[in-house]
Amino acid sequence: MIVEADGLRWEITLPLNVSGKDALRKPNYATKQAVLGPRSIQKVRPPEPLRGRRFLIVEDEPLIALEIMAGLESVGVDVEGPVGTVEDALRAINDDGSFDGVLLDGNLRGEPADEIAAALTRRNIPFVFVTGYGRQALPESFGQSPMLTKPFTQEQLLQTAARLAGTVPRGLRLHKNRKPLT
Repeated sequence: MIVEADGLRWEITLPLNVSGKDALRKPNYATKQAVLGPRSIQKVRPPEPLRGRRFLIVEDEPLIALEIMAGLESVGVDVEGPVGTVEDALRAINDDGSFDGVLLDGNLRGEPADEIAAALTRRNIPFVFVTGYGRQALPESFGQSPMLTKPFTQEQLLQTAARLAGTVPRGLRLHKNRKPLT
């Protein structure tokens, strides 16, 4: 076992079971070994830098909040929170509403998040609902708001954060009615 900054790495060496004359040879462990890492953990770069952006995390489930925070902090985002109640979220928004974006759980301990969404809308703070229950679980008046579905990947989280912060490049668009260049 090797301890690294990103976590633990295991290297396992197993002898190859062979038959015939090769079975009499002593195994050669000095050959180059492949290092396999977990496939789900990748260093994901956002489409544009998020470094220095400020996000509020409103999430009542501690493990999900930690996952969001770790993902954003890994690319240099200044993360506030997590806050897990409607009252704490409203206090954070009203006391210091200088956020580039808010990731908002659609339901906080059984309370809908519509009051929080309304406060964010009034202050022109972009937000996205983070939910595992689909649009039907969102507050009715915010049913068409952006949504990040749980479970999500690191890439989906960073893409969503980049869109909220307005750092996603617009890209090229094709127009049907354009005349071809000659």
